[in-house]
Amino acid sequence: MNKKTYFDNTGLLILIYVCLATFSMTWIGYLQNTIQVKPLIQHISLILLYVAFCELWQIMLKFMYHKNKQFAWNIFYLKTIISYVLITILTFQTSFKVFLLLTIYEFYQFLLYRNSLHYIENIFYPLSTGLIKGLLFNILLSISQPYILNNQEIENLIIPIALFLIVGRIEQQLYQVVNKQETFNLTFIIYYLFFFIVLLLSVFTSYINLLQLIITLALTIGYFYLIKLDHLNILQQNTILMLYVALTILTVTF
Repeated sequence: MNKKTYFDNTGLLILIYVCLATFSMTWIGYLQNTIQVKPLIQHISLILLYVAFCELWQIMLKFMYHKNKQFAWNIFYLKTIISYVLITILTFQTSFKVFLLLTIYEFYQFLLYRNSLHYIENIFYPLSTGLIKGLLFNILLSISQPYILNNQEIENLIIPIALFLIVGRIEQQLYQVVNKQETFNLTFIIYYLFFFIVLLLSVFTSYINLLQLIITLALTIGYFYLIKLDHLNILQQNTILMLYVALTILTVTF
């Protein structure tokens, strides 16, 4: 009975995590997409399905990595085939540039798949996570013909990039296998400092107001309080992290 309850809770948490991650990676782009006359991507549901599918795959990859295990190659091939079916449909509906950009995302996932590379513990992991998860899908959803972004649209993307830099660094701490002695360090402080500089600049440029800044700071304090609870497992910590990111993105856009 306890075992069944454990797996039920795990499945629910994974579903919540995937939904929060998908929202966090696409919400700002979605808002821009709805006001564009001729957006590049008009069938939003398809790209949301692709993002959710990839996030489900990645959370399972990270669990396997933490246990020093790896999915068999045939499972990886099946996942890649499904991904490229979705990518191909998107490409026919949009542009070959979408195919190239999403292939970059597939390569990012391949690096995560190969445990021997220890990519999740690499210094470039937070940087690639920030750029890919904070930028890539928001750009794809934001851009419209003639496929350029104005200054306001570019400014919209800086906060999610900063947030996913932090996500990448925290995930390194959660899933580390090789560098087990590594603790809270300078890189984490630098990423958070960058995030708060971005927030302050956003206040000065009137992208967000003082109330939004205060709510964001309150969310940050609440997040750090929750993750210090000793009984939280990795999945619960991941879900709380993504809830923090989703609420922060929602706060700065309401």
